[in-house]
Amino acid sequence: MQFPSEVIAITGDNVTLRCAFSIQTGQATSAKGAISWFKGPQGAESIVNQGHRYSFSYPDTFLSPGEGSLVITNVSLEDSGSYTCQVMVWGQGEARGNGIKLQVYEPHFQAYIAPSVIEVLNLLKIGTLFSIAIAFLAPGME
Repeated sequence: MQFPSEVIAITGDNVTLRCAFSIQTGQATSAKGAISWFKGPQGAESIVNQGHRYSFSYPDTFLSPGEGSLVITNVSLEDSGSYTCQVMVWGQGEARGNGIKLQVYEPHFQAYIAPSVIEVLNLLKIGTLFSIAIAFLAPGME
C-alpha cells in the first residue's frame, strides 16, 4: 500500500513517497528482500534508479510488516507523475503498490513585487517630492 495517494510539491522541495508492506506471519522463508520504484503509467513505467536526487530507504529485515520510501530531493516539474513501489521478499513473492501521484508546481508570486516595480514606485515618490519642493521653494517656476 502506498500513501498518501497524491503528493503536491513546489519546485525545489524534498519529497518522501511511502510504501508500506505486510508479510504473512510464518510465510517468509528469508529476511532478504528488496523494494523497487517505478515512474509512469502501468505498462509504460520506467525504473527509478537510486542516486543523484533519488534515495531509497527500507528496513533491514523483511520478516515483519514495514515501510520503505523514495526520497526525491530538489523536485522539478519533470518529477511530476505516478510512482509505484514493488516489494519482493525472497521465498514469498512480490507485490506492487497502488501508486502515488506526484504533482510539482512552480511557486506562486501573487504577493511578490518585482524590484524594478519598487524602483519605479520609489522614483515616482522622489519625483513627486522633488516637484513639491520646487513649487514650495520657487513659486511661479513650475
